[in-house]
Amino acid sequence: MIKGERIILLHLERADLPRTLKWLNNPEVGIPLGKTYPFNLSATNQWYDKYVSTNKAIVFKITVKGVHIGVVKLDDFVYPERIARLSFYIGDDKFLRRGYAREAVSAMLKYGFGQLNLHKIYARVFKNNPNSIKLCRSVGFKRERVLRKEKYLNGAYVDVIYMGILKSALNKQR
Repeated sequence: MIKGERIILLHLERADLPRTLKWLNNPEVGIPLGKTYPFNLSATNQWYDKYVSTNKAIVFKITVKGVHIGVVKLDDFVYPERIARLSFYIGDDKFLRRGYAREAVSAMLKYGFGQLNLHKIYARVFKNNPNSIKLCRSVGFKRERVLRKEKYLNGAYVDVIYMGILKSALNKQR
């Protein structure tokens, strides 16, 4: 468990999968994350077994006053470089644009750099998702590279922007 000011991050459990599946199949949530096809519970359980159960991904549900509102995760770990990828979303639209994702990302950065002793955390965001770009910048991520027209989403090719933050940069912000 990781506590923020208004959020608590709890490990995602198998019982949480139907809710996350519903969110990912919602085009307003899934498309900005790069999800281009419907998911089913069987595939979601397989993902959980392959990544979460084996610690290839560290996945937390974002909760506010006991309500599961979204997900934040670290995966694609690279050693010995100590790098991981950050992903996040708020699935419950009643909790959008209230700063909960920013708080969850900040908590996950602290966890990744502190508990996991990572050197760098990166995020892969799409040019057509300005809210994620703005959030990443607000917590200290820097744009590192752009892959032009790399992802086909919602009928168009979009740029994929890689943003990164180093442990040393986060420590300087404090």
